[in-house]
This record gives sequence, structure tokens and C-alpha cells, in this order.
Amino acid sequence: MNRTLPKALRLAGLTALFALLACWTVLAGQTRRANPGNTDETFIRSAAEASMSQVDLAKVAEQRAQNPEVKKFAQLMSEEHSKLTEQLKQLGMAEGINLPTSVSRTDADAHRHLGTLNGPGFDKAYVQQVVSELERQNTEFKRGASTATKTNLKDFAERTLPTIESELQQAKQLSTRVSRQG
Repeated sequence: MNRTLPKALRLAGLTALFALLACWTVLAGQTRRANPGNTDETFIRSAAEASMSQVDLAKVAEQRAQNPEVKKFAQLMSEEHSKLTEQLKQLGMAEGINLPTSVSRTDADAHRHLGTLNGPGFDKAYVQQVVSELERQNTEFKRGASTATKTNLKDFAERTLPTIESELQQAKQLSTRVSRQG
């Protein structure tokens, strides 16, 4: 009987461990399925991060840009995306979604690098970065407008998309002009 009890305890322990691992695997699988790449939460978090990135980038440009047109565009981006960020914060609170409070590390690194440039080189690099970020944001808002399941998020994406598209067009036109100048 002395030998049977330890074997029984070992067997019970292993059974419990395997049951725990099985439950964890099932729960982990459900979590992944519950958060697919195009969820409402993913859209609003991505939109907030992109908007904060535009504000951060614009602040760098307001200080470093040489071209008055670039400075003016940076001010516009800062104003519009500050408002957009506030609207997203309100939507996030209404939906119980915690939004990021700072730009991504990748964007912050890119903005820091831009801050090391001067003159026309900065202007060109800034406008190219804005075009790139707005293209990404435009794609996100199109996806949000077509796949959001919550009406207020879908409406927000649909209402905001024309603004993002307009900014993208302006940025592309500015990029062409800045490239010609130097």
C-alpha cells in the first residue's frame, strides 16, 4: 500500500497537469479567435495610434521645416489630428476600449531620425513620412468603414475617411512641389 499511494498521487498530479494544459490550450485558442485582426478594437486602437503619430510628426515639422508650405501643412495636420485623437478617445471610453497613450516605438524612432535632418532634406523626408503614414491610415479607415460591427465606429470611420483622403492628396501634392524645389 505504501508504493500504491505515491503512484496514485503521481498519476493524479499528471492528470491534473494535462487537464490544465488542455484547458489553457482551449482558452488560448478562443482568445485568438475572439480578437481577429479586423476587430472594432483593433481599428480604434490603430486609428488612435496613427492620429497621435501624425500630431507628433507635425510638431517636429513645425519646429524644423524650412519651407513655409511644409510648416503650414504641419500645423494643419497637428490641428486636425489632435481633434481626431480626442474624438477617438471619446469613442474608446464609450466602448470601454483602452487606447494607446503614445506613438508606436517604430514611429517614434522614425520621428527622432527626422529630427536630425535640416533644411530641404528635412522637408522632403517629412512629407514622404506623412504620405506613408496617411496611406496606412487611409487603408485602416477604409477597413474600419467596411468591417466595423459597432455602428458608432463604422459611422466615425465613414465620416473621417474623406478627411484622411483629402490630407493624403494634399501631402502627395506637397511632396511633388517640395521635390522640385531642391
